[in-house]
Amino acid sequence: LARVLPGHSGTKCIFPVAQADVAGRMASIAASAVDGDGMLACAQLLSQSPETHDVELARLLLESAALGPVAEGWPIQSQAAWLGMAVSTPAIAASSGSRAANSLIAALNKREPSNLLGDAPGLLRSLAAGLTQESPRSIDVEGATTLACGLVATLRGQYFRLNLCDAVAALRASFDVSGALGNDHARPVADEAALLFATAVKDLPAKLRAERVFTRRRTDGL
Repeated sequence: LARVLPGHSGTKCIFPVAQADVAGRMASIAASAVDGDGMLACAQLLSQSPETHDVELARLLLESAALGPVAEGWPIQSQAAWLGMAVSTPAIAASSGSRAANSLIAALNKREPSNLLGDAPGLLRSLAAGLTQESPRSIDVEGATTLACGLVATLRGQYFRLNLCDAVAALRASFDVSGALGNDHARPVADEAALLFATAVKDLPAKLRAERVFTRRRTDGL
């Protein structure tokens, strides 16, 4: 994969294609555009297949989409989806999943944390899943810690941007990330998670009222 081009009409992936002459020798290099959303959906579907060759194809698609600078070209939602696939599919996670995950984590760390809040629950769950694999040190712990701390700290300051269900899911996942980290890295995430928990408890009545207004319910509730 040479380049990822996000746009209003969807994400386009540009692949180099070798063209051969009549003698079978490479004559030129052309470019072929592939729908990025379709590529991601296909990879996700293949990764769930019981067939080994399907999962291997999903792994190759993940590598082409997430390794190196191309990881930065995907929209945030797609980066989060590729990261989830990299850490949640055992056969992929055991091979090149951690390299793809680390590339995506580095790309996500270059974004403003406030722009990631809509995907915070899924991102934090993916970080926890990657860190609790059999070889947790294959995941970039420093990068994962930076991403988790940035997400949780930003969520604490913009708590009302998420609905109650997503806010609770992000809180729970932040403690999962803290528990999955080693002693040297757990404290920063644990401290931010504890502060987020305090914010959640303090703002719970107002959060319930906001949910009632947003969902047009007559009574407070979940």
